[in-house]
Amino acid sequence: MTTVVDNLERRGLVRRERNLRDRRVVTVSLTDTGRQLISEVLPQHIQAIVEEMSVLTPEEQETLSRLCRKLGKQERQPLAEHIHAEELKRSLSTACHYEER
Repeated sequence: MTTVVDNLERRGLVRRERNLRDRRVVTVSLTDTGRQLISEVLPQHIQAIVEEMSVLTPEEQETLSRLCRKLGKQERQPLAEHIHAEELKRSLSTACHYEER
């Protein structure tokens, strides 16, 4: 995330402001240039999304929307934990499969 904000800041599209009471908090805001770019690009981007989604029925669009909200709400676990969990599942699966033979 930091790299993305660094690049946007370098292009003059956003600015960072440190919270005076808690220096760990940084607010990122659009600059006038950033707002102008958004106003030019966003309508075309939205139109492209609408066109892509038009192949789905209204019911499919609702299902996709519900699934995306569900994915967005799930608690993310760090990649290392995920890899460890996957390795554990594979090991257990292999062990169980081996015992069945």
